[in-house]
Amino acid sequence: MYFGIFFHLALIICCVLSVEIFIQSNFQSILSSLNNISNKVYRALNTDNISDHWKEKVIPHYAFIIFKSSLKALFVLLIIIFIFLIPTYFNNDFIYYSISLMGITESVLICFIYVKIRNMVFE
Repeated sequence: MYFGIFFHLALIICCVLSVEIFIQSNFQSILSSLNNISNKVYRALNTDNISDHWKEKVIPHYAFIIFKSSLKALFVLLIIIFIFLIPTYFNNDFIYYSISLMGITESVLICFIYVKIRNMVFE
């Protein structure tokens, strides 16, 4: 199957936009927040020193924070999926290319090189 220049350029644009969205949305802090709150919930539920009354008050608060963080993470991932679906509107074969072994390898290399260049420029 032949993949033309369109596929390579579209993949470069999609990868660069995806990396920027991850960086600008502070995705790592969203996941870290989810992990921290989940640990707090686990500790609160497994501690005998905390009264059940206090647990009833704090667990819904933690649940709301987890819900908000999960929605943020989902929103970021949906945006990235949407970015990869845009070129498919112009050529249906792009989705096959982007999930092929060659496309995934190229995506990883593009993202890695872009992050290295971005770090050199912004340091």
